[in-house]
Amino acid sequence: MSAATRTNEGRLGLMLTELRLPSIKRLAADLCAQSDREGWPGHRLLETLLEHEIAEREIRRIERHRAESGLSPDKRLSGFEFAAVRIRPTFPIDATRRRTCYGLPVA
Repeated sequence: MSAATRTNEGRLGLMLTELRLPSIKRLAADLCAQSDREGWPGHRLLETLLEHEIAEREIRRIERHRAESGLSPDKRLSGFEFAAVRIRPTFPIDATRRRTCYGLPVA
């Protein structure tokens, strides 16, 4: 590996840290090498890197919210028994709202 390549990788790492893109920083070297081998166009490399970043941010966001909720890790929507919950009937819209639309009578 040449000194110029190491310098470029170092600069890229610093920029990705500054932009707070940890997933891209972790995957960039491998995906850049793969794109060079396979002759990917630039937009495909960027799409792949950004897809990984978005997916990992979503996972971290969900995990952060679960941790903040204070619920045990086994509490998930996938295990919730919706059939056991009695659904409340929706309340009818009051008559005045049904007969008017933006303050004008509705025919």
